[in-house]
Amino acid sequence: MSLRCMALDSEKSVLAELSYLLDHDPRVGQVIAITDVQQASAALKQEEIDAVFVCLAHHTVEQVIQLLTPYAGHTKFVALSRRPEDAMNAFEFGAIDYILKPLTKSNIERATTRLENHFVPVTNTANGRIKVEQGGNSYFLQSSEVFYIQANGDFSIVTTARGEFVAKSSLTKLSDLLAEAGFERVHRQWLVQLTHVDAVTNDCGCINLQVGGKLIPVSRRCARNVRQKLI
Repeated sequence: MSLRCMALDSEKSVLAELSYLLDHDPRVGQVIAITDVQQASAALKQEEIDAVFVCLAHHTVEQVIQLLTPYAGHTKFVALSRRPEDAMNAFEFGAIDYILKPLTKSNIERATTRLENHFVPVTNTANGRIKVEQGGNSYFLQSSEVFYIQANGDFSIVTTARGEFVAKSSLTKLSDLLAEAGFERVHRQWLVQLTHVDAVTNDCGCINLQVGGKLIPVSRRCARNVRQKLI
């Protein structure tokens, strides 16, 4: 598809760079460069925009939400900032992606890929992506960014560096679909991406995996297989 994007940043040099990178992504068909919220509001009334790339250093998340609420059925936003702590706030308010400045071609490509996935949904994980939800929004995570997944009835809780998401699939189904992506069923309630394991601990004969700052138990039935793959 051909994405229609708006770049919103009051710093003109950054705005020019952002517009350039977006304009050179083959999936982006239109780029509108805007320096303030008032101009952005006027432009959104005139044209249907798929995504707004907005800098949180000069605009608050609340301003972004107020700007985009009338167009929430279609327009998504990508947050940009020099502060890592802005990421969680952005995702909590529905950002489809977060870019930590300085801008690079790769992080722009990642954002446009997520936008493309949103507007052209992927319904399975055969290509290593996992469809999840957070705050009423749908996202498509790369399997490589997932630390671990925990069973929650018919649903599953997917944990990444960006926080927790909900997958509307059972752990058993995800285990089958992600087996070739480096995931291992270590317990009836836990599925772990082995490349993210930081340490293996032994507590009175019980094995635990340290993943993303959390200790995850390994069942006795799975222990031998896990040891063979990690040690």
